[in-house]
Amino acid sequence: MVRAKRLLLAALVAGLCVPAYGQEAPSIRRGDYAARMTANGLVVTFRGQEITCGSRVALFRPGWNGSYYWQANLATPTAQVTTTDQQLTITDALPELEGRLTYTAEVGDDGVTLSLTLEIGKQDEPCPLEFVPAMFPPALFAGETYRATSLLGDGEPTRLPLEKPRTSEPGTLLLQGDLVGVALRGKGVEVQADTLTPARPALFDMRSRDYPEPERVFHLLYQATLSPGGPRSARASPRGRPRRRRPPERRGGRCSSWRRTGGSR
Repeated sequence: MVRAKRLLLAALVAGLCVPAYGQEAPSIRRGDYAARMTANGLVVTFRGQEITCGSRVALFRPGWNGSYYWQANLATPTAQVTTTDQQLTITDALPELEGRLTYTAEVGDDGVTLSLTLEIGKQDEPCPLEFVPAMFPPALFAGETYRATSLLGDGEPTRLPLEKPRTSEPGTLLLQGDLVGVALRGKGVEVQADTLTPARPALFDMRSRDYPEPERVFHLLYQATLSPGGPRSARASPRGRPRRRRPPERRGGRCSSWRRTGGSR
């Protein structure tokens, strides 16, 4: 079982089963948050503004020799979406592994939980998994700041690159790995993502990679090798809030604009 990722969001929809996405994107909404399934995965908005611009899942064959499942498979007729007043669930088969994929956006009082579950009935060798529960739009975050949280505590605010990396090699550009949490300070909004399980993601700048254009953004990426019968879980929680205005500088010192208290609603 592979689980991952929580994000603030909500919904008021009745039970319905439809293809993963078509002319009208399946969506759920509650309060300030909304999520919808698109051709680029799940997109989450906060007060009408996209704080994530997609998601991605890829389950590879042993040795990275092709894939058992790829993001594009979500566009096939076998992928189905069920919506209720509590959650949006995407399910699809993993025929070669005699298994099933379940991708869920679950509504909570303070937001939404995004989770990925892989049920595998037949697996002979370890296989790599990449799961990006959240892609962050460069228009909102490029040139702004982030602060990483590790097992050692909070790091210092660090500038996100304004320009995209000059190389497109694999692994470009690792900004921060082994994250327990990360706070991104964007234009008018702040997004906090906290890891909820031992599996820890990394923050990448993927704007120069040879990906489809919608995926050339900042990625919060889980990477794991799934062993037969091994542990398969990862969860985290991105949530949005209005960006607090920077306090004016005072003589004799500077006021900090990085506080964990929420902004006004």
